[in-house]
Amino acid sequence: MSARISRFTLAAAWLLMAAGLFGCRVNRTRQTPIFTAENYCYVTPPAAVYFDSLWTERLTRDTTFSPSVRRRFSQRARSVAADIGVEAVLSAWLQTRQDLEKNSSEPDRIRLLVLRQEISDRILLATQELTSVLAEIECERARANELKNYLEQGIDRRVTRLTVYSVLAGALSTVVSGTLAIFGADDVYIETPAMAGAVLSGYWAIRALGGYEEAEFLHRRNHLTDIQENPPVSKVYPPMVWHFLTREFEPDKQSQTVRETILERWKELDLLDDEGTEEREQNNRLLFGPGGRYNLTGINRRISLIEVLQNEIIIMNQELKQLQQELILER
Repeated sequence: MSARISRFTLAAAWLLMAAGLFGCRVNRTRQTPIFTAENYCYVTPPAAVYFDSLWTERLTRDTTFSPSVRRRFSQRARSVAADIGVEAVLSAWLQTRQDLEKNSSEPDRIRLLVLRQEISDRILLATQELTSVLAEIECERARANELKNYLEQGIDRRVTRLTVYSVLAGALSTVVSGTLAIFGADDVYIETPAMAGAVLSGYWAIRALGGYEEAEFLHRRNHLTDIQENPPVSKVYPPMVWHFLTREFEPDKQSQTVRETILERWKELDLLDDEGTEEREQNNRLLFGPGGRYNLTGINRRISLIEVLQNEIIIMNQELKQLQQELILER
């Protein structure tokens, strides 16, 4: 009878250990879903990145507007006018208005309409180009959110599975210990499966709390990279938008560029690790490089970085609207 009980105890212990090994592999890289493909958001041919539809690349950056432009337009309107390269057209338009007030003539009226139309056409084209950039950034944010949801679902499944393992281990050890007690086994035989079950139950509970999920996520066309590195010419942003992000404001108004404001905001939100640390280098390679394996913490950080960038670029749309409004005032 003692030998039979001993074999039963040994078999129960082996069963619990096998179950433990079955539940060990919880930290793994998940297969990336189709919507995280890096060309999912980018439909423009690569050559189009270098096309400047507003010709701002060949225009001189000039925020020293004429006195008449400074009096007529606000600082925000003047700044966006420099972004889209219409500062000279604004001066010509105002000069033509002044000429008409002194001596009205048909050629001046026609010239005034032509200049106004040129400014309006550039504002419209700039708005469309800006909308395209924001749409791509929004799509990248949506990609990251989809991956975030995917990883969260994987974590939920893992936690549920390991919780079940933990409950089953406790229940099985209780059944085995109870069976041995019914047959009158010694305390050492009764307590052995109970201890094994308790250890496995606690082990799976700890793994449920400490495991993680990963997935491959690539973004070779990375809108965050140029914000971090500040190249003279961006390969991601159109010249108009890059001008907006890196322009120097009028000295008496603001000294910090929009790009610097974004970097400062990232730091305020604690989205970047301390300078010089190994964690900073690893996260920089992941977030500002071509991509790699993301866990839930990493993808949440990327989403927050993109949202700050997106909110700052949207301001340009408001400035374009303000320029258009100020243009049509006092016809």
